Amino acid sequence: MLLLVLIILWYTAPQWEGPLGLSPKKSPPAQSFVSVNITEWAFTGPTVCWQVPVFSYGGIVIVGGTLQVSVDLAYPGGLTGPSCTAQSVQVLTHGFVLQSSNAPVTVEPGGAEYLHVNVTVPDTVYNGSLSMSVVSVSP
Repeated sequence: MLLLVLIILWYTAPQWEGPLGLSPKKSPPAQSFVSVNITEWAFTGPTVCWQVPVFSYGGIVIVGGTLQVSVDLAYPGGLTGPSCTAQSVQVLTHGFVLQSSNAPVTVEPGGAEYLHVNVTVPDTVYNGSLSMSVVSVSP
């Protein structure tokens, strides 16, 4: 009888976790998030091919995580003219760090391409916009 009482106490005591995981589990800690409302893209360089600024969506990521953002680069000059290239990307918002991008991205006359960027978000709660700078060139 005593053995049965000890077994019941072992499985039901909240401060203990039984060998089969049958006792109550502790709740995981609350998560904090970075919320990017919008991404603002500014284009600079010897030839600015796209109107400044261009906006795209943001996202919500766990602090310290990776945010994937992209922008549609439609050719600005119709069906003729030189190609435009988004040569390099820089993150302007404090606390965010560029991980990778698919730059350089070249857009031919009449075409469109996507520029994709991965950034590490800050290790603190953030709610606001993300600013990116893109150097563009054209031959």
